[in-house]
Amino acid sequence: MPFSIQSACKPLNYALALNDLGSEVVHKHVGHEPSGEAFNQIKLGYDKDIIINEVLDFYFQLCSMEINCESGSVIAATLANGGICPITGDKVLNGVSVRNTLSMMHSCGMYDYSGEFSFKVGLPAKSGVSGVIVLVVPNVAGFCLWSPPLDTYGNSVRAVEFCEVMEEIVPTDSNPGLYNAVLTL
Repeated sequence: MPFSIQSACKPLNYALALNDLGSEVVHKHVGHEPSGEAFNQIKLGYDKDIIINEVLDFYFQLCSMEINCESGSVIAATLANGGICPITGDKVLNGVSVRNTLSMMHSCGMYDYSGEFSFKVGLPAKSGVSGVIVLVVPNVAGFCLWSPPLDTYGNSVRAVEFCEVMEEIVPTDSNPGLYNAVLTL
């Protein structure tokens, strides 16, 4: 079923910007610390050299892109696969861009629930208010989960629950659980 990607577009946009422009250029304009603001906080600041309507229009277009769980999982799997698309085999992102993107997803991808999610799940993820969560298990798999009911943080209730169950089957030396679970999906 198609849905809008909303804020889950940000890791892909960030990775593409890093890949094309480099970290130094991107971080002149975009910070890499969590904002500490709620997901629905309205704050507008602008540079007089930029026409704000054009920037907002582009942002709304990015958030409104239509995806489904299959296409979202390809995005997540590409990040899990070091920037190589698992469908085409094409290297679409360099390793540094992927590493930095996964770091951002891990530290602030789940709005104000990011810290708790990091402790409970320990995997990079990004949610969107359409009810989507893109979850990356580096070097293993990528998942796209979609279920619209949201919690107070703006994250999908059921998708967060799925991610927390995933933590229970993450492999350890004595338990290769996740690998077996991925093979059975």
